[in-house]
Amino acid sequence: MRRDPSPADETAIAGMINSARESKSLPRVRMQDEIRAAARRWSVRMATSGEFEHSRLGWAGDRPAGENISIRRPQRDRDLMSAAC
Repeated sequence: MRRDPSPADETAIAGMINSARESKSLPRVRMQDEIRAAARRWSVRMATSGEFEHSRLGWAGDRPAGENISIRRPQRDRDLMSAAC
């Protein structure tokens, strides 16, 4: 069953990433609309094709772009959140 990417899911994932970064005294990541839209398109592509791989975004403006890709595993997510608290 295919489910479209959810802004709530994106926000939750960004929150988990920022919690991990803050625990290491690193700055928070910020969501950017253009990159978020590209990530949604890539997510749909992976879900449709069944392939799980990084995109080839390359550069975003004058800065290198990177991405985190993840498969949702509810029990693992709960375990990670418990360990972070």
